[in-house]
Amino acid sequence: MDEWVRIKASNLYAYYIYDGETYEDVRVDVNFENRGVNSQQVSLVCRKSEEGWYEFSVQSDGLWYLWAVTMNSEGKVIYNRVANGGSTKIKQGKAENEYGLLCQGEKISFFINGTEPKGSPVAERKFAYRRGSVGLNVSSLRAIPVLIEIDWFKVSEP
Repeated sequence: MDEWVRIKASNLYAYYIYDGETYEDVRVDVNFENRGVNSQQVSLVCRKSEEGWYEFSVQSDGLWYLWAVTMNSEGKVIYNRVANGGSTKIKQGKAENEYGLLCQGEKISFFINGTEPKGSPVAERKFAYRRGSVGLNVSSLRAIPVLIEIDWFKVSEP
Protein backbone atom coordinates (compact mmCIF):
# COMPACT_ATOMS: atom_id res chain seq x y z
CA MET A 1 0.00 0.00 0.00
CA ASP A 2 2.68 2.50 1.04
CA GLU A 3 0.37 5.51 1.26
CA TRP A 4 1.44 8.65 3.07
CA VAL A 5 -0.75 10.79 5.28
CA ARG A 6 0.61 14.32 5.71
CA ILE A 7 -1.04 16.75 8.09
CA LYS A 8 0.43 20.24 8.34
CA ALA A 9 -1.95 21.80 10.90
CA SER A 10 -2.66 20.87 14.50
CA ASN A 11 -5.92 19.31 15.72
CA LEU A 12 -6.98 17.84 12.36
CA TYR A 13 -8.58 14.42 11.87
CA ALA A 14 -8.19 12.68 8.47
CA TYR A 15 -10.66 9.79 8.09
CA TYR A 16 -10.44 7.12 5.41
CA ILE A 17 -13.68 5.13 5.39
CA TYR A 18 -14.32 2.16 3.13
CA ASP A 19 -18.04 2.29 2.42
CA GLY A 20 -18.13 -0.28 -0.37
CA GLU A 21 -19.30 -2.90 2.13
CA THR A 22 -20.92 -2.95 5.55
CA TYR A 23 -19.94 -5.36 8.28
CA GLU A 24 -21.42 -6.67 11.50
CA ASP A 25 -18.65 -8.82 12.98
CA VAL A 26 -15.35 -7.59 11.59
CA ARG A 27 -11.67 -7.15 12.36
CA VAL A 28 -9.59 -4.27 10.98
CA ASP A 29 -5.81 -3.98 11.25
CA VAL A 30 -3.28 -1.38 10.16
CA ASN A 31 0.50 -1.37 9.93
CA PHE A 32 2.20 2.00 9.64
CA GLU A 33 5.42 3.87 10.28
CA ASN A 34 5.70 7.29 11.91
CA ARG A 35 7.99 9.53 9.83
CA GLY A 36 7.09 12.85 11.44
CA VAL A 37 6.74 14.30 14.92
CA ASN A 38 6.05 12.08 17.91
CA SER A 39 2.67 13.66 18.61
CA GLN A 40 -0.02 12.00 16.56
CA GLN A 41 -2.88 9.55 16.83
CA VAL A 42 -3.84 6.61 14.62
CA SER A 43 -7.32 5.11 14.94
CA LEU A 44 -9.33 2.21 13.59
CA VAL A 45 -13.08 2.42 12.94
CA CYS A 46 -15.78 -0.25 12.82
CA ARG A 47 -19.58 -0.25 12.41
CA LYS A 48 -19.71 3.31 11.04
CA SER A 49 -23.26 4.24 10.10
CA GLU A 50 -25.63 7.18 10.46
CA GLU A 51 -26.10 6.04 14.07
CA GLY A 52 -22.40 6.45 14.92
CA TRP A 53 -19.33 4.21 15.14
CA TYR A 54 -16.67 2.65 17.35
CA GLU A 55 -13.17 4.03 17.21
CA PHE A 56 -9.99 2.66 18.78
CA SER A 57 -7.44 5.51 19.01
CA VAL A 58 -3.79 5.11 19.92
CA GLN A 59 -1.66 8.13 20.66
CA SER A 60 2.09 8.18 20.15
CA ASP A 61 2.58 9.06 23.83
CA GLY A 62 1.46 5.57 24.95
CA LEU A 63 -2.24 6.23 25.64
CA TRP A 64 -5.21 4.53 23.98
CA TYR A 65 -8.96 5.23 23.92
CA LEU A 66 -12.05 3.34 22.81
CA TRP A 67 -14.79 5.73 21.68
CA ALA A 68 -18.44 5.38 20.75
CA VAL A 69 -18.88 8.29 18.37
CA THR A 70 -22.27 9.96 17.93
CA MET A 71 -23.65 13.11 16.34
CA ASN A 72 -25.86 15.62 18.09
CA SER A 73 -28.93 17.24 16.51
CA GLU A 74 -26.75 20.00 14.99
CA GLY A 75 -24.47 17.44 13.31
CA LYS A 76 -21.56 17.94 15.71
CA VAL A 77 -19.43 14.84 16.28
CA ILE A 78 -19.27 13.73 19.93
CA TYR A 79 -16.64 11.29 21.21
CA ASN A 80 -18.06 9.25 24.10
CA ARG A 81 -15.26 7.50 25.98
CA VAL A 82 -16.02 3.82 26.54
CA ALA A 83 -12.58 2.79 27.86
CA ASN A 84 -9.03 4.10 28.01
CA GLY A 85 -5.61 3.14 29.26
CA GLY A 86 -1.93 3.05 28.46
CA SER A 87 0.43 0.55 26.89
CA THR A 88 4.19 0.13 26.86
CA LYS A 89 3.78 -1.82 23.59
CA ILE A 90 3.33 1.42 21.61
CA LYS A 91 6.62 2.17 19.81
CA GLN A 92 7.36 5.87 20.06
CA GLY A 93 9.40 8.08 17.74
CA LYS A 94 10.11 7.13 14.15
CA ALA A 95 8.92 3.55 14.51
CA GLU A 96 6.57 0.98 12.99
CA ASN A 97 3.38 -0.04 14.81
CA GLU A 98 0.50 -2.40 14.13
CA TYR A 99 -2.96 -1.91 15.64
CA GLY A 100 -6.09 -4.06 15.46
CA LEU A 101 -9.78 -3.67 16.30
CA LEU A 102 -12.23 -6.55 16.53
CA CYS A 103 -15.98 -5.84 16.70
CA GLN A 104 -17.85 -9.06 17.38
CA GLY A 105 -21.34 -9.03 18.85
CA GLU A 106 -21.31 -6.69 21.86
CA LYS A 107 -17.63 -7.44 22.49
CA ILE A 108 -15.00 -4.99 21.24
CA SER A 109 -11.37 -6.09 21.43
CA PHE A 110 -8.26 -4.15 20.43
CA PHE A 111 -4.62 -4.94 19.90
CA ILE A 112 -1.31 -3.06 19.93
CA ASN A 113 1.63 -4.74 18.21
CA GLY A 114 0.14 -8.19 18.69
CA THR A 115 -0.79 -7.70 22.35
CA GLU A 116 -4.26 -7.20 23.78
CA PRO A 117 -3.86 -4.47 26.44
CA LYS A 118 -5.48 -4.51 29.85
CA GLY A 119 -9.02 -3.19 29.40
CA SER A 120 -9.73 -5.29 26.30
CA PRO A 121 -12.19 -6.72 25.48
CA VAL A 122 -15.05 -4.39 26.36
CA ALA A 123 -18.70 -5.43 26.43
CA GLU A 124 -20.40 -2.34 25.00
CA ARG A 125 -24.18 -2.24 25.46
CA LYS A 126 -25.00 1.46 25.80
CA PHE A 127 -24.59 2.46 22.13
CA ALA A 128 -24.86 -1.09 20.72
CA TYR A 129 -23.84 -0.28 17.13
CA ARG A 130 -24.43 -3.39 15.07
CA ARG A 131 -23.42 -2.82 11.45
CA GLY A 132 -21.52 -0.36 9.32
CA SER A 133 -18.42 0.58 7.36
CA VAL A 134 -14.80 0.32 8.46
CA GLY A 135 -11.85 2.65 8.17
CA LEU A 136 -8.96 4.42 9.77
CA ASN A 137 -8.02 7.85 10.97
CA VAL A 138 -4.77 9.77 11.36
CA SER A 139 -4.92 12.83 13.61
CA SER A 140 -2.57 15.64 14.40
CA LEU A 141 -2.50 16.62 18.02
CA ARG A 142 -0.33 19.56 19.00
CA ALA A 143 2.95 19.20 17.10
CA ILE A 144 3.21 19.17 13.32
CA PRO A 145 3.93 17.99 10.70
CA VAL A 146 2.39 14.54 11.07
CA LEU A 147 3.80 12.12 8.50
CA ILE A 148 2.48 8.57 8.60
CA GLU A 149 3.38 5.92 6.03
CA ILE A 150 0.63 3.29 5.93
CA ASP A 151 2.13 -0.03 4.89
CA TRP A 152 -1.17 -1.93 4.86
CA PHE A 153 -4.78 -1.89 6.02
CA LYS A 154 -6.65 -5.18 6.32
CA VAL A 155 -10.33 -6.06 6.79
CA SER A 156 -11.15 -9.64 7.79
CA GLU A 157 -13.85 -11.84 9.27
CA PRO A 158 -13.26 -12.92 12.87
